[in-house]
Amino acid sequence: MKIANDFSRYGRYALDISYIGDELCGLNRCETWIRDYINEMSEKVLRMVRISVDSLKKQDVILAKTVAQLEREVDKMYFAFFNKLINSDCVDVKRVISSSLMIRYLERIADHAIYVCESILYIVSGEKLDLD
Repeated sequence: MKIANDFSRYGRYALDISYIGDELCGLNRCETWIRDYINEMSEKVLRMVRISVDSLKKQDVILAKTVAQLEREVDKMYFAFFNKLINSDCVDVKRVISSSLMIRYLERIADHAIYVCESILYIVSGEKLDLD
């Protein structure tokens, strides 16, 4: 049930990102560095989601553990983004809000990928490990 809930959160955050794109013009009007940053973070998060799904299908503990490094990278990007945004000349409220929310939702999806992989480790090995 926990894994199902985490998968549900993937979808909910993806829906929220889509809503931001529709309602706040998403990344269309953001500076290039913001679009590039979100694209890079999206790729890492999507990789984490794929790993969580594949490790569940295969019940592969070794594969599940590989998300830990990606999680650290995503968390680092999350905090670095806000530092860079604060120091940028971006003053358009819609751009700041939409990019901040997208970054936040991507970070949350990454967290749920970690939770799925931790559950897989528990199911397969009986060990309760924190991967983050």
